[in-house]
Formats: sequence, structure tokens, C-alpha cells
Amino acid sequence: MLNLVAFNHDIRKCLHAHQHEIDKEKLERIHPQSYCYKNSVNILVGKQGSGKTFTCAYEIAKISQIHDETHLLIIVCKDENKEDPTIRSLSSMINVPIEYVPEDNAEQYMRRLLAYKRLYDTIKENHYENQVERDQCEELFDVLKINDFSRDYLHTILLFNDIAKSKLFSRATNYFNQLLPICRHIQCSFFLNVQFWKSLPPEIKANATIIIIFGGFDVRQLYYIFSQVPTALSVKEILPEYRQLQKHDKIVVDCETGEVYLDNSL
Repeated sequence: MLNLVAFNHDIRKCLHAHQHEIDKEKLERIHPQSYCYKNSVNILVGKQGSGKTFTCAYEIAKISQIHDETHLLIIVCKDENKEDPTIRSLSSMINVPIEYVPEDNAEQYMRRLLAYKRLYDTIKENHYENQVERDQCEELFDVLKINDFSRDYLHTILLFNDIAKSKLFSRATNYFNQLLPICRHIQCSFFLNVQFWKSLPPEIKANATIIIIFGGFDVRQLYYIFSQVPTALSVKEILPEYRQLQKHDKIVVDCETGEVYLDNSL
């Protein structure tokens, strides 16, 4: 017969022994001053010039300053060496290296990065830090853009602008679409910018953690967005505040809690 008391005690011991692995895969708020979660999918919906990239840069700058495990910002762009002027203007506030990766190389780059992150995790979990050869360390650090093994794990941020036109998300079987449901396991947070909600494939909408909606949409478009957003709040309840939105103001939908609120902090 199963001794439930002893069994539960052993379960707690197992969880405690593996707490490090559990913690790094949690979906939890990064900080009270940020509405972003660690290991999340953040979708920003707004017309051209509404402030999507600025909001991403602002949130990423906050995360880089308050979350020690964040090691790298990857910006996937259409063209090689295409710096984003908004990101560049705030780059001094972003306390992690910024890598611009062209779409054509993005999958190869990400596969390599994740392989090196797995190697980093193996070294940390087995306490091999002092056993790795110097040249191997240098290669690992160069790929991951780090200087040492001081972080418990590595949290990576990826930013994609205008994903509706990106071939990286054009099919459900595409590599990056496959990464969205497992972002907790790979310790990555995605920021996905798009001009119109309707242009997003269902698999991206289904994996959203935070949805940020900027001003400028008419009532019909808002009804369409909120018909696919997990919240009990109706468009009629939101509409009075939504109509007052200024540039960089937005409605934030937390898909984990169903909470909807106005953010006009900028």
C-alpha cells in the first residue's frame, strides 16, 4: 500500500533538488515595474508610427536593467546590418549586447545560439565551470555574448518588426512558430510587432502572453481583436478610454490573468 505521507515527502525532496531547473522555466512577471513576463510571447498591435518599436525598446531597457539573467537582445531584420533608429536612440539604456540578425540567417543563428545555451546549462548544472578548456570558453562566451559563468541561466530577448510580412512566420511548421510554445523551455521572450491583428496566424495568437493594443483602430477592428483575446472585459467597457489614447498610450491585455488596463506612463 502506498504511504502517501512518505510519498509526498519524497515528491517535495525531488522538487527541491531540481528547483533551479524549475525556476528558470517559470512564466512569471519579471518585475512589478514591467508588465512583461519572463519566457513570454508579447504581441504589439498598432498602425505605422503608433510607437510599437519604442515601447519594445522601453520595456527591453527596463528588463535589461532589472533582470540579471537577461544576456542578449536579438533583433531580426529584413536586411543585413539594418540598424533600427528607435533602438539605436535608446541603446545606451539597454544593458545587454544587441545583435542584428537578417531574416535569411535567423534560423541558423538561433539554432546555434540555443545549442550553446544548452551547453551553458549543462556546464552550470554539473559544475564544470573550471574544467572547460580556455579556447572552448572563449567560443562559448563569444556566441552567447557573456563574460563568465556568473548567471544561473541565460534569458534571451528576440524582437521581430512587422511579422505579418515575415517569411519566418508564414507557415505553422516554420522554425520560429515552433519555438513560441516552448519559450519557457528555451528561456526566451519574444516581442512581435504587427500592424493589424487579422494578419497574424492563429498559432501566434494562441501563444500570446501579453497583447498590447495601440490607438487608431475603429470599433469594428477592436471588436475583432477582442473576440480573440482571453478576457471577460467587453469593447463597450474599454471604448471610452481607448478613444482618448495618445501616441505611445496603449491597452495592455494580460492573457495569463485576463486583466486589461490602460498604460499611459510615457
